[in-house]
Amino acid sequence: MRSATLLRRAPLRVPDGTLEALKWVALVLMLLDHVDSWLFGRMLPGAYQTARWVAPVFAFVLACNLARPDALARGVHVRVMRRLALFGLLATPPFMALVGRWWPLNILFLLLAGVATVYGLERGGWVGIAIAGVAFIVGGLLAEYFYPGVAMFVAAWAFCREPGLRHFLAWVLFTASLALVNGNFWALSAIPVLLLAPRIDLGVPRLRWVFYAFYPVHLVAIWWIRDGHKLL
Repeated sequence: MRSATLLRRAPLRVPDGTLEALKWVALVLMLLDHVDSWLFGRMLPGAYQTARWVAPVFAFVLACNLARPDALARGVHVRVMRRLALFGLLATPPFMALVGRWWPLNILFLLLAGVATVYGLERGGWVGIAIAGVAFIVGGLLAEYFYPGVAMFVAAWAFCREPGLRHFLAWVLFTASLALVNGNFWALSAIPVLLLAPRIDLGVPRLRWVFYAFYPVHLVAIWWIRDGHKLL
């Protein structure tokens, strides 16, 4: 009888350049969405709908990196959590100023909750389960996209870690559950594109800190364009 390890499917392999390209797509759509929401009052045709790709794509890219067999041993989870926490905090003042309230927290905290949940599950034992449970409960309560968002992240990681029908259906289901927040099912339209990612190698070079830094910087820029003149 083969061991459970041998029976497990190999993790989903997506070329690094393709993952980088997906991040650029999500970043551009996020910028378009924020400009549309805070500068044009959601009047740009198609901007809101296409931007529903942002959360599924960012979650998938990050989940793929965490699903690599040596990710936990290399300390990837902890490094990513530190970056998400740092830049999430830096983005909080402009995000709050634009939204007009402190809750929910910005999307970097959603990704932080997802990474922390996965970290706990990977670590295992009662400590790991406790970390995963607290991260899921707190993140789902406080972060943008709430529990559907954290569940989608974890399901994407499970699918990337061990592709199969069960994990795929869970990923689709929890991506569809974003409709509870978005009021539509446009997020599902990202899944066919993401499924093609392992078959395409785009060779886009990796820029490690750009995506983290861009988030608070673009929020500050949009806030300044919208409200900065009031300070003059």
